[in-house]
Amino acid sequence: MAACIAGADVHETQLVEPVLTARFVEEKPERLGGDRAYDSDPLDAKLAQQGIEMIAQHRKGRKKPKSV
Repeated sequence: MAACIAGADVHETQLVEPVLTARFVEEKPERLGGDRAYDSDPLDAKLAQQGIEMIAQHRKGRKKPKSV
């Protein structure tokens, strides 16, 4: 569990790292869940480097579906 405050002009995906840093528990999560806004290959790659899997629905019109 964590909290992060930001302005309305900041995209949700830019808040993932600050939220992970502000978490109240020592261990990082194995998985994070999010809505379609979190369907991002760069975000997936960044989190994978930390051993975290992002679970999010595909955005409409996604040209390259994620492989499971």
